[in-house]
Amino acid sequence: MPVLKKWTRLLCISISLYLSVLLIFLRPATLFSFPYVQSVAASAAAGTQRPEAAGRGTAEDTQVGKRAAEEVEKAFKIVKDPDMQSRLEEIGNRLVKATGDKRFEFHFKILEERAGANAFALPGGFIYVGVSLMHRLRTDHELAGVLGHEIAHVVLRHGRKQQEQGAKYSWYALAALILTQDTRVAAMSTLLLMDKLSTYSVEMEKEADRAAIGYVISAGYDPVGLLTFLEHLSKSATGLVDNMGVYQTHPYSDERIALVRQELEARSIPLTWRQASGRFIVSCRASAVGGAEVLVDDKAVFHLADIDGQAAMQRAGRIAARLNEELDRSPQIRDVAVEMQGLKAIILLRGRELAILSQQDAILAGKDLKAIVDTATTSLKDIIWRMILDRW
Repeated sequence: MPVLKKWTRLLCISISLYLSVLLIFLRPATLFSFPYVQSVAASAAAGTQRPEAAGRGTAEDTQVGKRAAEEVEKAFKIVKDPDMQSRLEEIGNRLVKATGDKRFEFHFKILEERAGANAFALPGGFIYVGVSLMHRLRTDHELAGVLGHEIAHVVLRHGRKQQEQGAKYSWYALAALILTQDTRVAAMSTLLLMDKLSTYSVEMEKEADRAAIGYVISAGYDPVGLLTFLEHLSKSATGLVDNMGVYQTHPYSDERIALVRQELEARSIPLTWRQASGRFIVSCRASAVGGAEVLVDDKAVFHLADIDGQAAMQRAGRIAARLNEELDRSPQIRDVAVEMQGLKAIILLRGRELAILSQQDAILAGKDLKAIVDTATTSLKDIIWRMILDRW
């Protein structure tokens, strides 16, 4: 019997440690919270379901979350940055409103650098984002995707579900140990428990991603931000172990990216990844040396002069609109071409006219026509190549 008591105690400790790890630590490679907070939202068009009956068990969620939040704030310092905090709360509160769920009072806080590039939610609406992650998120659309995922865990009350599953399987494991009185059952039971909870957790992560897309759309942000962030995270997570077997609480990065993409396509949402990620943004402006410029990420591609009664800014606006449209169609380097017609050059992208450059443009730049055409086409090819690499 002493041996049985020893292994019973070890099993209980093992289960407790596993559940604690599940609820406290995040893997940077997969991000977002673990499986604990739960929701009931995701309606047809906006992607939200009807919330559960108000108050049913939510008071307990809030109590548990509040106690856990106190422990988090003892372990980590809260970052006091007014601008960053204002941005976090504005986006977070818009998403909360979009859920249509009024059962929880949400709190959004930023944790010190030591917390890493992570985000997590506690039951009852306590959401934390690491300051490193705040710096890594490139646009409000990506931040909305992250917060939407965490809010979904709270609204769907995944914490309570995880707790119930853990309690059920731990009793099964303990009963098996007592009935068999075989010490080897302790280790095997713990592993089986971890496997069950990990599988359950992964399903919650998928559910949270689906709900998050609905919240983000309803709040007026681009849901593609969730996809671009996961892709960005996947590329930057080199050297991290992704396959953790029974210790896994998130779908693999590639699997998760595929699931989010599938959900976006199912909703017929255009994959406007440049807007969502804030990368390769086309704009135009008046030039300090005269004329106007068309830029991609603040790097000039075309420098245009007034020509044939057309103001330089009008020309720049038209070229910027065409370039913006073409870049959304994922062009290849081979799609850039030039047709010379006397004293002007027509630059083509995917067989369509993109820009017409003339001698006036060359004079403004202080170069000959061939030189400015070569500069423009080289810049376009470089942009397309970097776009291709960015999407890998």
